[in-house]
Amino acid sequence: MNARRLGELHRAELRKAIVFTSLKSALFFVSVLGLYYAFPFDRGNTNSSAWIRLAIGLIFFGFTAFLVARKVWNSHLPQLRAIEGLAVAFPLFICVYAGIYIGLSHQDPKAFSEVLTHTSSLYFAVVTFGTVGFGDIRPVNDLARMVVTSQILVDVLFIAFVVRGLFRISGQALNRETIMSVNRDE
Repeated sequence: MNARRLGELHRAELRKAIVFTSLKSALFFVSVLGLYYAFPFDRGNTNSSAWIRLAIGLIFFGFTAFLVARKVWNSHLPQLRAIEGLAVAFPLFICVYAGIYIGLSHQDPKAFSEVLTHTSSLYFAVVTFGTVGFGDIRPVNDLARMVVTSQILVDVLFIAFVVRGLFRISGQALNRETIMSVNRDE
């Protein structure tokens, strides 16, 4: 399959592809958030369960990122598939941490400065990702602080590897025909 650059598309074809990608991305984003709100994160009653859930969540996220990267690589329009991939990867990543925060908050109501709901936990995860840190919600005990610290560190990896990686794969997919023809000529 030949990957095509967006600049190679005719105006109507480009408009259709962008509209389709926008709708699909919005659907992915809303679906991930819908699943997050439907999932009961307030189960579990040991400190180790937070780390186990985090490990499982990050493994699931890693597997999803792999599948997204593969879809971008094999796509007819890899630039748009990279955008779709971020529409899945970003909310999934944020929801993994938000779910951990809810669990910690319900396990120990004093883990944060207030007991977290799905919405306040999601808000806190996004604020932490953005390194804004308004201070209205803050981790109070050591376990909560360590999980928040892990999010801050993994946020850097998310930006460095997932965001940058998806767009790098997109570029490589666009250039693979050139690379393959050079290799055949050698």
